[in-house]
Amino acid sequence: MHNKERNLITLGLISLEFPLFIIFSLLSMGTSLPGDDIQIENYKGNMKMENPSGGFLIGNVSGRCELIANGGPIKIGVVAGDLIVTTSAGGIEITEAKGNAELITRAGNILIKKAYKHVYAETVLGEIEIHSAKSVEVRNVVGGDVKLYYISGYSNVATSGNILLVVSNKISGFNVCDLQSTEGDITIYLPKNFSADIEIKTPISKDPTKETRIESDFNFSVLNQRYEDGQFLNITTSINGGGRKMEIFIKKGDIYLKALKSKKDSELF
Repeated sequence: MHNKERNLITLGLISLEFPLFIIFSLLSMGTSLPGDDIQIENYKGNMKMENPSGGFLIGNVSGRCELIANGGPIKIGVVAGDLIVTTSAGGIEITEAKGNAELITRAGNILIKKAYKHVYAETVLGEIEIHSAKSVEVRNVVGGDVKLYYISGYSNVATSGNILLVVSNKISGFNVCDLQSTEGDITIYLPKNFSADIEIKTPISKDPTKETRIESDFNFSVLNQRYEDGQFLNITTSINGGGRKMEIFIKKGDIYLKALKSKKDSELF
């Protein structure tokens, strides 16, 4: 949590005998000092709370969780239901999300260590890291890298930084990814027998040193190139006979397609 010298408000909601609205009354009467974070060990049921002057440190939530922090980080353990968290300044860290998750911060990093369903993550300035989600949608407006590990469905990413995507060998669905980076490299790890049709779009550069390079562990069975409006180079190719669809747009950077050849390779992440 940020600024450990600040006082924490510990609300033992499970052991309290008075209703939740009394807690909010106490907070509104001045219990929550400027810059304070709200700390809750565990919570049974659905949680919906706003902290106008700090962040949250939450243990496990047995239902749906919806939090708004107007000036601090948000850190949560395991959430059994859907998760919606927003902070205007600070990082977001989730240990495990069993439902759908929506994570938004205006300035800070986002980390979700384990997710089972769809994850939407957005930051204006910071890095985003997501592990083992069913599908992801990421918006990283300024400068941060995006790291996605073992995604078993569709990945949609727009960022100005680097992108790392590790595709699960249990992937399902026709569309694999739509990745867009304006200022970084794109690295994709795929199972060694993965088959896909790949479309790559990149601006045409008059300077050969600034052209996008493509390095691949896979053989391209088909490789077609065409120019669009004199501004973009569109490359279509296939690996392992084609199949699923992958789309990549890169403005300034290189593309790396890497094969996960063994379980040992998977343990690198």
